[in-house]
Amino acid sequence: MSPNIMIGADPEFEIYRDNRYIYAANVIRGGLTSRLGTDACSSIGEIRPHPGTPEEVIQSIDTILDEGYRQLRNCKIYSGAGTNDPIGGHIHFSGVSNDPDFRRTLDVLIGIPLRDISNHASIRSHSSYGNLGEYRVQPHGWEYRTPCSWISHPYIAEGVLTVAYEAAKMYADNYKTFNTISEFIAYTSINSTTAFPKIKKFYDIIHSLLIHNRKLEEVEIFQAWKKSRYENVQGSKLLFHWRRSDDGIPEIMRLVEIRRMHNAHKYANFTTIDVQIVGASIDRTHLDVVFLPEAIRSRLSMMHLCKVRIRHWDLAQIGISHPLRAKTELAAEVISEIRWRFPKTYLYLIEAPIQVNEVIRMIEEA
Repeated sequence: MSPNIMIGADPEFEIYRDNRYIYAANVIRGGLTSRLGTDACSSIGEIRPHPGTPEEVIQSIDTILDEGYRQLRNCKIYSGAGTNDPIGGHIHFSGVSNDPDFRRTLDVLIGIPLRDISNHASIRSHSSYGNLGEYRVQPHGWEYRTPCSWISHPYIAEGVLTVAYEAAKMYADNYKTFNTISEFIAYTSINSTTAFPKIKKFYDIIHSLLIHNRKLEEVEIFQAWKKSRYENVQGSKLLFHWRRSDDGIPEIMRLVEIRRMHNAHKYANFTTIDVQIVGASIDRTHLDVVFLPEAIRSRLSMMHLCKVRIRHWDLAQIGISHPLRAKTELAAEVISEIRWRFPKTYLYLIEAPIQVNEVIRMIEEA
Protein backbone atom coordinates (compact mmCIF):
# COMPACT_ATOMS: atom_id res chain seq x y z
CA MET A 1 0.00 0.00 0.00
CA SER A 2 1.09 3.58 -0.64
CA PRO A 3 2.55 5.60 2.23
CA ASN A 4 0.75 8.59 3.72
CA ILE A 5 0.71 10.75 0.60
CA MET A 6 -0.22 14.39 0.94
CA ILE A 7 -0.57 17.06 -1.69
CA GLY A 8 -0.59 20.81 -1.49
CA ALA A 9 -0.47 23.75 -3.87
CA ASP A 10 0.22 27.45 -4.26
CA PRO A 11 -1.83 28.54 -7.31
CA GLU A 12 -1.39 32.12 -8.50
CA PHE A 13 -3.78 34.64 -10.05
CA GLU A 14 -3.94 38.06 -11.72
CA ILE A 15 -6.13 40.90 -10.44
CA TYR A 16 -8.19 43.39 -12.46
CA ARG A 17 -10.28 46.39 -11.43
CA ASP A 18 -12.44 48.19 -13.97
CA ASN A 19 -10.79 46.06 -16.68
CA ARG A 20 -7.34 47.34 -15.69
CA TYR A 21 -4.54 45.08 -14.47
CA ILE A 22 -3.40 46.01 -10.97
CA TYR A 23 -0.51 44.90 -8.79
CA ALA A 24 -1.51 42.35 -6.19
CA ALA A 25 0.70 43.93 -3.54
CA ASN A 26 -1.36 47.13 -3.79
CA VAL A 27 -4.64 45.44 -2.80
CA ILE A 28 -3.79 42.23 -0.90
CA ARG A 29 -2.95 42.64 2.77
CA GLY A 30 -1.09 39.33 3.05
CA GLY A 31 2.56 38.81 2.23
CA LEU A 32 4.91 35.88 1.75
CA THR A 33 3.54 33.71 4.57
CA SER A 34 -0.21 34.40 4.72
CA ARG A 35 -2.82 32.07 3.22
CA LEU A 36 -3.70 34.80 0.70
CA GLY A 37 -0.73 36.88 -0.30
CA THR A 38 1.88 37.75 -2.87
CA ASP A 39 4.99 35.87 -3.94
CA ALA A 40 8.41 37.13 -4.96
CA CYS A 41 6.62 38.69 -7.92
CA SER A 42 4.53 41.31 -6.13
CA SER A 43 2.24 41.80 -9.12
CA ILE A 44 0.67 38.36 -8.70
CA GLY A 45 -1.61 37.02 -5.98
CA GLU A 46 -1.15 33.57 -4.50
CA ILE A 47 -3.32 31.12 -2.56
CA ARG A 48 -1.66 28.80 -0.02
CA PRO A 49 -4.14 26.13 1.08
CA HIS A 50 -3.52 23.58 3.81
CA PRO A 51 -2.07 20.32 2.43
CA GLY A 52 -3.88 17.02 2.68
CA THR A 53 -6.19 15.02 0.42
CA PRO A 54 -7.69 16.61 -2.71
CA GLU A 55 -10.96 17.21 -0.84
CA GLU A 56 -9.16 18.93 2.02
CA VAL A 57 -7.11 21.14 -0.30
CA ILE A 58 -10.23 22.12 -2.26
CA GLN A 59 -12.04 23.06 0.94
CA SER A 60 -9.05 25.14 2.01
CA ILE A 61 -8.94 26.94 -1.35
CA ASP A 62 -12.66 27.63 -1.07
CA THR A 63 -12.22 29.15 2.40
CA ILE A 64 -9.31 31.31 1.25
CA LEU A 65 -11.34 32.55 -1.72
CA ASP A 66 -14.03 33.62 0.76
CA GLU A 67 -11.41 35.78 2.41
CA GLY A 68 -10.15 36.98 -0.96
CA TYR A 69 -13.58 38.08 -2.13
CA ARG A 70 -14.03 40.15 1.02
CA GLN A 71 -10.66 41.81 0.44
CA LEU A 72 -11.07 42.26 -3.31
CA ARG A 73 -14.81 42.90 -3.57
CA ASN A 74 -14.45 45.38 -6.43
CA CYS A 75 -11.92 43.27 -8.31
CA LYS A 76 -11.95 40.30 -10.67
CA ILE A 77 -9.27 37.62 -10.59
CA TYR A 78 -8.10 35.19 -13.29
CA SER A 79 -5.75 32.22 -13.53
CA GLY A 80 -4.40 30.09 -16.40
CA ALA A 81 -0.92 30.82 -17.71
CA GLY A 82 -1.42 34.55 -17.24
CA THR A 83 -2.08 37.51 -19.51
CA ASN A 84 0.40 40.08 -18.23
CA ASP A 85 2.81 37.93 -16.21
CA PRO A 86 3.42 34.17 -16.25
CA ILE A 87 1.54 32.51 -13.41
CA GLY A 88 1.67 28.94 -12.14
CA GLY A 89 -0.26 26.32 -10.23
CA HIS A 90 2.51 24.37 -8.54
CA ILE A 91 1.51 21.08 -6.89
CA HIS A 92 3.36 19.91 -3.77
CA PHE A 93 3.92 16.26 -2.85
CA SER A 94 5.06 14.33 0.17
CA GLY A 95 5.16 10.54 0.44
CA VAL A 96 6.02 9.88 -3.23
CA SER A 97 9.44 9.88 -4.88
CA ASN A 98 10.51 12.73 -7.11
CA ASP A 99 11.44 10.48 -10.03
CA PRO A 100 11.66 11.53 -13.71
CA ASP A 101 9.22 8.77 -14.71
CA PHE A 102 6.57 10.09 -12.33
CA ARG A 103 7.11 13.67 -13.47
CA ARG A 104 6.63 12.53 -17.08
CA THR A 105 3.30 11.01 -16.04
CA LEU A 106 2.31 14.33 -14.46
CA ASP A 107 3.27 16.13 -17.67
CA VAL A 108 1.01 13.82 -19.69
CA LEU A 109 -1.95 13.95 -17.29
CA ILE A 110 -1.80 17.56 -16.04
CA GLY A 111 0.93 19.78 -17.46
CA ILE A 112 0.26 19.34 -21.17
CA PRO A 113 -3.58 19.31 -20.97
CA LEU A 114 -3.52 22.60 -19.03
CA ARG A 115 -1.15 24.09 -21.60
CA ASP A 116 -3.66 23.25 -24.31
CA ILE A 117 -6.42 25.31 -22.69
CA SER A 118 -4.33 28.30 -21.59
CA ASN A 119 -2.19 31.14 -22.93
CA HIS A 120 0.95 29.10 -22.37
CA ALA A 121 2.24 29.45 -25.94
CA SER A 122 2.09 33.25 -25.89
CA ILE A 123 2.91 34.11 -22.27
CA ARG A 124 5.65 31.54 -21.59
CA SER A 125 7.21 31.11 -25.03
CA HIS A 126 10.26 33.23 -24.14
CA SER A 127 10.62 31.96 -20.58
CA SER A 128 11.85 28.76 -18.95
CA TYR A 129 9.04 29.06 -16.40
CA GLY A 130 6.78 26.02 -16.46
CA ASN A 131 8.98 23.70 -18.53
CA LEU A 132 7.87 20.09 -18.70
CA GLY A 133 9.14 18.07 -15.77
CA GLU A 134 10.15 21.16 -13.81
CA TYR A 135 10.38 20.66 -10.05
CA ARG A 136 11.87 22.05 -6.86
CA VAL A 137 12.90 20.18 -3.70
CA GLN A 138 11.10 21.37 -0.57
CA PRO A 139 11.48 20.53 3.15
CA HIS A 140 8.19 18.61 3.06
CA GLY A 141 9.04 16.76 -0.16
CA TRP A 142 8.98 18.46 -3.55
CA GLU A 143 6.82 20.56 -5.86
CA TYR A 144 5.85 19.96 -9.47
CA ARG A 145 6.27 23.35 -11.18
CA THR A 146 5.09 22.73 -14.74
CA PRO A 147 1.34 23.51 -14.54
CA CYS A 148 -0.20 26.88 -15.14
CA SER A 149 -2.70 28.02 -12.54
CA TRP A 150 -5.80 25.80 -12.49
CA ILE A 151 -8.14 27.52 -10.01
CA SER A 152 -10.29 29.01 -12.77
CA HIS A 153 -13.19 26.78 -11.74
CA PRO A 154 -13.77 24.36 -8.83
CA TYR A 155 -14.41 21.46 -11.21
CA ILE A 156 -11.02 22.03 -12.84
CA ALA A 157 -9.25 22.44 -9.50
CA GLU A 158 -10.91 19.28 -8.19
CA GLY A 159 -9.82 17.40 -11.30
CA VAL A 160 -6.20 18.53 -11.20
CA LEU A 161 -5.76 17.64 -7.54
CA THR A 162 -7.57 14.30 -7.86
CA VAL A 163 -5.49 13.28 -10.89
CA ALA A 164 -2.27 14.29 -9.11
CA TYR A 165 -3.22 12.42 -5.94
CA GLU A 166 -4.35 9.21 -7.66
CA ALA A 167 -1.30 9.17 -9.95
CA ALA A 168 0.95 9.63 -6.90
CA LYS A 169 -0.69 6.72 -5.07
CA MET A 170 -0.30 4.44 -8.09
CA TYR A 171 3.35 5.37 -8.52
CA ALA A 172 4.12 4.98 -4.81
CA ASP A 173 2.40 1.57 -4.74
CA ASN A 174 3.99 -0.10 -7.77
CA TYR A 175 5.78 2.56 -9.86
CA LYS A 176 2.78 2.69 -12.22
CA THR A 177 3.20 5.30 -14.97
CA PHE A 178 1.00 6.38 -17.89
CA ASN A 179 1.79 7.45 -21.44
CA THR A 180 -1.69 8.67 -22.40
CA ILE A 181 -4.75 10.14 -20.75
CA SER A 182 -6.90 7.34 -22.17
CA GLU A 183 -4.71 4.77 -20.46
CA PHE A 184 -5.07 6.61 -17.14
CA ILE A 185 -8.86 6.94 -17.47
CA ALA A 186 -9.21 3.25 -18.27
CA TYR A 187 -7.00 2.24 -15.34
CA THR A 188 -8.78 4.46 -12.80
CA SER A 189 -12.19 3.30 -14.02
CA ILE A 190 -11.27 -0.13 -12.64
CA ASN A 191 -8.82 0.63 -9.83
CA SER A 192 -10.02 4.00 -8.46
CA THR A 193 -13.79 3.81 -8.70
CA THR A 194 -14.37 6.56 -6.12
CA ALA A 195 -12.09 9.04 -7.87
CA PHE A 196 -13.03 8.04 -11.43
CA PRO A 197 -16.13 10.29 -11.82
CA LYS A 198 -14.08 13.36 -10.85
CA ILE A 199 -11.26 12.36 -13.20
CA LYS A 200 -13.61 11.68 -16.11
CA LYS A 201 -15.42 14.98 -15.50
CA PHE A 202 -12.10 16.87 -15.51
CA TYR A 203 -11.03 15.49 -18.88
CA ASP A 204 -14.52 16.06 -20.30
CA ILE A 205 -14.17 19.74 -19.37
CA ILE A 206 -10.71 19.89 -20.95
CA HIS A 207 -12.16 18.36 -24.12
CA SER A 208 -15.09 20.78 -24.12
CA LEU A 209 -12.85 23.83 -23.71
CA LEU A 210 -10.64 22.61 -26.53
CA ILE A 211 -13.44 22.13 -29.03
CA HIS A 212 -14.91 25.52 -28.12
CA ASN A 213 -11.44 27.15 -28.31
CA ARG A 214 -11.80 28.62 -24.83
CA LYS A 215 -9.04 29.41 -22.33
CA LEU A 216 -8.67 29.30 -18.56
CA GLU A 217 -7.75 32.98 -18.59
CA GLU A 218 -11.32 33.83 -19.64
CA VAL A 219 -12.95 32.45 -16.48
CA GLU A 220 -13.43 34.89 -13.59
CA ILE A 221 -12.54 32.96 -10.44
CA PHE A 222 -14.89 34.55 -7.89
CA GLN A 223 -17.85 34.06 -10.18
CA ALA A 224 -16.85 30.48 -11.02
CA TRP A 225 -16.55 29.58 -7.33
CA LYS A 226 -19.86 31.39 -6.73
CA LYS A 227 -18.41 33.91 -4.26
CA SER A 228 -20.07 36.87 -5.95
CA ARG A 229 -23.51 35.19 -6.04
CA TYR A 230 -23.75 32.71 -3.16
CA GLU A 231 -21.99 34.15 -0.16
CA ASN A 232 -22.44 32.14 3.04
CA VAL A 233 -25.62 30.32 2.03
CA GLN A 234 -26.40 28.75 5.40
CA GLY A 235 -22.80 27.59 5.58
CA SER A 236 -23.04 25.60 2.34
CA LYS A 237 -20.40 26.31 -0.27
CA LEU A 238 -22.40 24.82 -3.15
CA LEU A 239 -19.16 23.59 -4.67
CA PHE A 240 -20.21 20.43 -6.44
CA HIS A 241 -23.88 20.71 -7.32
CA TRP A 242 -25.36 17.64 -9.01
CA ARG A 243 -28.88 17.69 -10.41
CA ARG A 244 -30.85 14.84 -8.89
CA SER A 245 -31.83 13.74 -12.38
CA ASP A 246 -28.19 12.85 -13.05
CA ASP A 247 -27.98 10.28 -10.23
CA GLY A 248 -26.24 7.12 -11.40
CA ILE A 249 -24.59 8.67 -14.44
CA PRO A 250 -20.98 8.55 -13.08
CA GLU A 251 -21.14 4.80 -12.41
CA ILE A 252 -22.81 4.11 -15.77
CA MET A 253 -20.08 6.10 -17.52
CA ARG A 254 -17.40 4.14 -15.65
CA LEU A 255 -18.87 0.84 -16.82
CA VAL A 256 -19.24 2.13 -20.39
CA GLU A 257 -15.58 3.15 -20.37
CA ILE A 258 -14.53 -0.35 -19.29
CA ARG A 259 -16.50 -1.84 -22.18
CA ARG A 260 -14.93 0.64 -24.59
CA MET A 261 -11.41 -0.35 -23.55
CA HIS A 262 -12.24 -4.03 -24.09
CA ASN A 263 -13.50 -3.27 -27.60
CA ALA A 264 -11.24 -0.42 -28.67
CA HIS A 265 -10.34 -2.20 -31.90
CA LYS A 266 -13.91 -1.81 -33.12
CA TYR A 267 -13.58 1.95 -33.37
CA ALA A 268 -10.48 2.14 -35.55
CA ASN A 269 -10.84 4.76 -38.28
CA PHE A 270 -14.28 5.85 -37.05
CA THR A 271 -15.32 9.52 -37.22
CA THR A 272 -15.71 11.00 -33.73
CA ILE A 273 -18.63 13.16 -32.63
CA ASP A 274 -19.45 14.46 -29.14
CA VAL A 275 -22.65 13.32 -27.45
CA GLN A 276 -23.60 14.35 -23.94
CA ILE A 277 -25.32 11.84 -21.66
CA VAL A 278 -27.81 12.96 -19.01
CA GLY A 279 -30.49 11.59 -16.73
CA ALA A 280 -34.12 12.03 -17.75
CA SER A 281 -36.27 13.45 -14.96
CA ILE A 282 -38.06 11.04 -12.64
CA ASP A 283 -41.53 12.18 -13.79
CA ARG A 284 -40.89 11.49 -17.49
CA THR A 285 -41.44 7.72 -17.35
CA HIS A 286 -41.52 4.78 -14.94
CA LEU A 287 -40.05 2.40 -17.56
CA ASP A 288 -36.48 1.46 -18.55
CA VAL A 289 -36.01 3.90 -21.43
CA VAL A 290 -33.13 5.44 -23.37
CA PHE A 291 -34.08 8.75 -24.99
CA LEU A 292 -32.23 9.58 -28.21
CA PRO A 293 -31.97 12.75 -30.29
CA GLU A 294 -33.61 12.37 -33.70
CA ALA A 295 -30.23 12.56 -35.45
CA ILE A 296 -29.18 9.37 -33.63
CA ARG A 297 -32.51 7.55 -33.37
CA SER A 298 -33.22 7.85 -37.09
CA ARG A 299 -29.93 6.19 -37.96
CA LEU A 300 -30.69 3.35 -35.54
CA SER A 301 -34.24 2.76 -36.77
CA MET A 302 -33.62 -0.95 -37.40
CA MET A 303 -32.11 -1.50 -33.99
CA HIS A 304 -34.04 -3.63 -31.51
CA LEU A 305 -33.18 -3.75 -27.82
CA CYS A 306 -35.52 -6.15 -26.05
CA LYS A 307 -34.37 -5.20 -22.55
CA VAL A 308 -35.22 -1.49 -22.74
CA ARG A 309 -37.30 0.90 -24.78
CA ILE A 310 -35.88 3.45 -27.19
CA ARG A 311 -37.71 6.76 -27.48
CA HIS A 312 -37.12 10.03 -29.30
CA TRP A 313 -36.93 13.35 -27.49
CA ASP A 314 -36.18 16.92 -28.59
CA LEU A 315 -32.95 17.35 -26.63
CA ALA A 316 -29.53 16.97 -28.22
CA GLN A 317 -28.27 14.60 -25.49
CA ILE A 318 -28.74 10.91 -24.86
CA GLY A 319 -31.06 10.53 -21.85
CA ILE A 320 -31.40 7.62 -19.42
CA SER A 321 -34.65 7.22 -17.51
CA HIS A 322 -34.70 7.24 -13.71
CA PRO A 323 -35.56 3.50 -13.33
CA LEU A 324 -32.86 2.50 -15.81
CA ARG A 325 -30.21 4.58 -14.02
CA ALA A 326 -30.76 2.39 -10.98
CA LYS A 327 -29.71 -0.62 -13.12
CA THR A 328 -26.21 0.58 -13.92
CA GLU A 329 -24.97 -2.63 -15.57
CA LEU A 330 -27.97 -2.76 -17.90
CA ALA A 331 -27.75 0.94 -18.72
CA ALA A 332 -24.04 0.62 -19.53
CA GLU A 333 -24.76 -2.40 -21.73
CA VAL A 334 -27.42 -0.50 -23.70
CA ILE A 335 -25.35 2.66 -24.13
CA SER A 336 -22.37 0.59 -25.29
CA GLU A 337 -24.60 -1.20 -27.80
CA ILE A 338 -25.93 2.09 -29.16
CA ARG A 339 -22.39 3.38 -29.51
CA TRP A 340 -21.33 0.30 -31.44
CA ARG A 341 -24.40 0.27 -33.69
CA PHE A 342 -23.99 3.91 -34.78
CA PRO A 343 -22.57 3.56 -38.32
CA LYS A 344 -18.87 4.30 -38.75
CA THR A 345 -18.98 6.94 -36.02
CA TYR A 346 -17.51 6.85 -32.54
CA LEU A 347 -19.79 8.57 -30.01
CA TYR A 348 -17.56 10.41 -27.53
CA LEU A 349 -19.73 10.49 -24.42
CA ILE A 350 -19.49 13.51 -22.11
CA GLU A 351 -20.91 13.12 -18.62
CA ALA A 352 -23.11 15.65 -16.83
CA PRO A 353 -23.20 18.49 -19.38
CA ILE A 354 -24.72 20.82 -16.82
CA GLN A 355 -21.25 20.83 -15.22
CA VAL A 356 -19.14 20.86 -18.38
CA ASN A 357 -21.19 23.55 -20.06
CA GLU A 358 -21.26 25.73 -16.96
CA VAL A 359 -17.60 26.55 -17.56
CA ILE A 360 -18.35 27.56 -21.15
CA ARG A 361 -21.42 29.53 -20.13
CA MET A 362 -19.51 31.48 -17.49
CA ILE A 363 -16.90 32.45 -20.08
CA GLU A 364 -19.57 33.64 -22.50
CA GLU A 365 -21.36 35.66 -19.81
CA ALA A 366 -18.16 37.31 -18.54
